[in-house]
Amino acid sequence: MTIVAKDYYEKKLKALLVIMLNPGNSRPVDKTYKPVQLKNIAMDTSIDLIAATPDNTQYQIMRVMKELGYTLAAIINILDVRETDSRKLAKMSVNFEKEETSIFHKNRKKELKDNLCFKQDVIVAWSCKIGKEATDLLLDRIKINNNRIFSKINKEGLVWHANPRNKKLQCEWLNEIITDIKKSKLMDDLPRY
Repeated sequence: MTIVAKDYYEKKLKALLVIMLNPGNSRPVDKTYKPVQLKNIAMDTSIDLIAATPDNTQYQIMRVMKELGYTLAAIINILDVRETDSRKLAKMSVNFEKEETSIFHKNRKKELKDNLCFKQDVIVAWSCKIGKEATDLLLDRIKINNNRIFSKINKEGLVWHANPRNKKLQCEWLNEIITDIKKSKLMDDLPRY
C-alpha cells in the first residue's frame, strides 16, 4: 500500500516506510473492484494502484506525513491477512518466518529487501499483540542500510500499534513518533567534527 500526499507532484520526494501488522480496514473507492488473486504471493509487482478509502490507522500515518512533510508513505505489512482485530491475529500464534503470508517468509526476502533498499525513515507500528521474541526478531531483520527506525515501545519492549483503541493513547503515539523524528532530524543538522 502507498499513501501519497495531495501535493505529491508539486514537492520534492520525501519518503517514509511504515511496517504494520496487516492490511487494515481500508476499502477500494470503486465498489465494483475485484481484488487480484495471485498464485504466488511472492510476486507480481506490476499490479496497478487503486484509490482507496483509508482506515483510521492510515489517517494516523497521514497525520505524521503532514506534520513532517513526507510526500509518500509506503506501507508494508508483516502479514497479508485482512483481519481488523489484531487480537484475533495474535491468537493465530504465527511464526513469521514460516507463514507464507508474512513479509519475513523466505520466499519474500527480495520483496522485503527491495522495501528496505535505501536509507530512509522507518516507522514500526505493528501492535503490542506481537510477542517479545517475535518483536526482537522482526526489529533485527529490518535493521538494514542505517535506516532510522522509529516506534513507540512499551515497558515490556513491545511495539505499539499506530492507532491504539484509546484516543489519549492515539495522541500519545502520534506525539512521540513526531517528536522522535524531529529530534533525529535536528541531530542530522548538527555540524560534524
